[in-house]
Amino acid sequence: MKGINYKNLSFQERAKLFKEAIQKSEKKYGLEICAGYINSWDDSENLLIQEVVNDEVKNEVYFDTLRKEL
Repeated sequence: MKGINYKNLSFQERAKLFKEAIQKSEKKYGLEICAGYINSWDDSENLLIQEVVNDEVKNEVYFDTLRKEL
């Protein structure tokens, strides 16, 4: 879909393409995106990036902290 102005697509079309892009990235980098808590002291749900090996979370980081660290 090269050359398409994605902002002109409907919300449903953009959401579908966004989901597909996330799924491709998850496979490429061996990571997953989910919502949840890193520890019991969290006061709200957060978007997390996780490394999952054999159904066990090995590493995870808040999505928002990446903006501060990069």
